[in-house]
Amino acid sequence: MKNRQIAHWSRDKGFEGLLLFAQALEEGTFHYSYESYKIPALNCHYLCYDIMRTANDINKKILMDGNFVPLAEEFEQMISEDLFIKSNIDSAGTLLYTRDKNAKYHNLLNDDLKSKIKHYPEIASFIKDICEANNFYLSELLDVVLDNIFNDNYSYKNGDAIYRASRMFITDLVNSGYSKEYIYFTVLDFFFNPLKPVECSPETVTALFNCFTFEEYGYRATFGINKKARHIFSKIEHLTVREPTKREQQQFNLYKRDDCIVSLNVKAIDVYSAFESAIGYINTILALHKISQHDTKLFISSKAVLEKICDDDTYDKGILIQSPPIQ
Repeated sequence: MKNRQIAHWSRDKGFEGLLLFAQALEEGTFHYSYESYKIPALNCHYLCYDIMRTANDINKKILMDGNFVPLAEEFEQMISEDLFIKSNIDSAGTLLYTRDKNAKYHNLLNDDLKSKIKHYPEIASFIKDICEANNFYLSELLDVVLDNIFNDNYSYKNGDAIYRASRMFITDLVNSGYSKEYIYFTVLDFFFNPLKPVECSPETVTALFNCFTFEEYGYRATFGINKKARHIFSKIEHLTVREPTKREQQQFNLYKRDDCIVSLNVKAIDVYSAFESAIGYINTILALHKISQHDTKLFISSKAVLEKICDDDTYDKGILIQSPPIQ
């Protein structure tokens, strides 16, 4: 983790907890090579989707029953340890109990795999619905962060809760469609921009949560391509192929006379997600062509200019993005 300047921060109550929260968000969204630093792929909210989807595929004979074993183990551990579930759904530890045909309660932990494939999706659906009702999951995460940052008797236990909640928050944002790059740069600008004073207050934490509105926007993505790629893209509807401007020649390192520009419109929750969506679409077309034609002499720039599409069909100032975006 980089040593960020915090001279623009106030030193009020909650300073230590708020700094930990900001640093945990930065750490969780940076591209580390160590797996232990990376955020969990799923939290309790989105693990429920995985449980329901996998069980459905097993029932349709798409997957074998064994695919459910690691998910079931993770689901059971989550129910016993997750902050959100313990505080809001199952403080008594009875979520995995069900009635048998004799109307007696028994613990599903002791059942066989077939029974878990049958019952766990029902429990997962119940948890998912609670999480998504009026954004209850994120609202509760905000409350956990606030309660622990501004605790009168702040201790290592509060720090642990803040760290865990920050990782759950990032995981929820990423699974909702936000790119880690967007979250990373949002956190840097919000907490570590020396031109923006940071007050140690509940309003500051709430304002950070409110940066993420979950609204989709339209973007125009522009890439540099060579002559062979132009021949392909010019035949595809929804793609625009044209000659590059002098500025675009410099941006995309287009030095050959026949090099061109291709652009397409995509919808995404943030500009980096738009970049990933656009380059994924372009690369899929190129990959299919390479497979069918055995042609590898195709070029597309690793950079793209992303412009947000305004309501009046004009464009905001473009942002040049290169993969990977974070250096």
